[in-house]
Amino acid sequence: MAALRFIKQIIIFSILSFLSGIAITFFLMKTALVDAIEYATDNHYVIKRMDQYQYTRPVFSIDQTSESPLYVPVKKELSSIIQKMKENGQLIQASVYLKDFEKGRWTSINPEERYRPASLLKLGLLLGVLHQEEVAPGFIDKKLTLSPTDTFGQQYQAFGNRTIQVGRSYSVRELLEYMIVYSDNYASRLLAASLDQSLITKLFRELELPEINYDRTQYMLNAKETSTFLRVIFNSTLLSPEKSEYAASMLHKSAFTKGFSSAFPPETKIWHKFGEWSDASGQYELHQTAVFFIGSKPYILTVMTRGNDPEALSKALQTLAKAVYAGLSA
Repeated sequence: MAALRFIKQIIIFSILSFLSGIAITFFLMKTALVDAIEYATDNHYVIKRMDQYQYTRPVFSIDQTSESPLYVPVKKELSSIIQKMKENGQLIQASVYLKDFEKGRWTSINPEERYRPASLLKLGLLLGVLHQEEVAPGFIDKKLTLSPTDTFGQQYQAFGNRTIQVGRSYSVRELLEYMIVYSDNYASRLLAASLDQSLITKLFRELELPEINYDRTQYMLNAKETSTFLRVIFNSTLLSPEKSEYAASMLHKSAFTKGFSSAFPPETKIWHKFGEWSDASGQYELHQTAVFFIGSKPYILTVMTRGNDPEALSKALQTLAKAVYAGLSA
């Protein structure tokens, strides 16, 4: 009996030793895996911070350094669509920037191509006005009046909507809504005149964008740069969360419905801005930048296009946005 008990003890000890060995091995492998993940994270993400403050460094952006392999199928589909549109004359060129806000994954097409942002610069003006309101509360209720001279030199808008009227006074709050919801050039001209231009210059410098130039034929941005405006609103980088939410809520009411809004399911939560530019030769540009959600996951999408027909370009925005939504949903 004593011998049998001794054998049982040896067997139990061996089993416990074996299990202990497995546990130790698992722990060491887990530790190595965590170290590998942390190493990969440290070496594959870049965090940009704003440095204009003395004691704090607000996060400007967090990005993976390389395009995500997860988005390769989406990128291939979009590239194929763009090539077919170029071949059939629907557009001359297009660029896309897509990023998710949860992991910082992104992809882009024709990232170096630059376009005239046109009314997308109103997003910079929106940030400037709301920043001024934070610095000097009450500014948003200031009254401004449109004079006949303020209407000179305004460019034709293929997708224009409501505008403010000559001789009537509007609060800055009302002008913001006309500028963002209806993309009214008269409202943006009044707002721009009411702001210290050094504030706008400083703002663009902080956003690491080319120095602002209101010459619509000369100032150009690529799709990623154009995405900066909505990124800083979503992240509340420049404004308080309350002011950022206010800005997003106005963008949610945009009257422009021929782009992404027509491509996404009706229940999609989205806030966006479009911009259009044209010249006497008949060349046309149409762009859109948006933050949208699939379920609870937020993304930013910017599409910039160049062609000869504004309606054809608006359909290109829809087609590309629809492909993006389908690819992400899959």
